[in-house]
Amino acid sequence: GLADFGTVDFGTHYTLPATNVDADNSGGATSGISVQCSTGQDYGIAINGGANYTTDRRMSAGGTDYVTYSLFQEAARTTPWPVNTPVARTGTGTVENIIVYGRIAGGHPAVANGTYVDTLNVTLSW
Repeated sequence: GLADFGTVDFGTHYTLPATNVDADNSGGATSGISVQCSTGQDYGIAINGGANYTTDRRMSAGGTDYVTYSLFQEAARTTPWPVNTPVARTGTGTVENIIVYGRIAGGHPAVANGTYVDTLNVTLSW
């Protein structure tokens, strides 16, 4: 079935700043990707490239401009979340809320005004 794992909301910007814009899916009605597996059970979480993927994940406002963004596995944003490659984890027996951390790199080229969005698919395997 389908589940909603939250939104990585980069907020409203009238111009994209020279500094990084960071966001994660820890707020709102959901708090990350919630997974509960038996203790010691290996599983994987894969996230696709989204609806506008070429060589990067990109948001679109429906025109020809895109805002490129990256996803990471931790708040320090040093370990990228690969495209369509499961990240291996091991169950703890309790509910784990796995946060996905996003970043729009500072200095992004200007884009046309609009609401830029993307939809990602998350696949759990065990």
